Amino acid sequence: ALKGSIRERAAAGVGVVVSSHLLDLVEDLSTHLLVLHEGRALFLGPTPEARRAIEGMAEDATLEEVFLRLTDPGAQALAADTGGRG
Repeated sequence: ALKGSIRERAAAGVGVVVSSHLLDLVEDLSTHLLVLHEGRALFLGPTPEARRAIEGMAEDATLEEVFLRLTDPGAQALAADTGGRG
């Protein structure tokens, strides 16, 4: 019911913001993604671009894999250099 309601509103042109740790839900519903970690924006853009922003990330990687790579302290500099918003 919730997913259907969100999809209906988005189809009607309403901007919908979903904040969740349920990344499967976010992946299923979103067209754009903002990854926040410790008060910093690590990525902002179209959801498919999040995968391409990380060197070596598979095109079919889950958002959980993307999030874990982006929030890895060693990967944060990479994200900022390749399209992440830090």
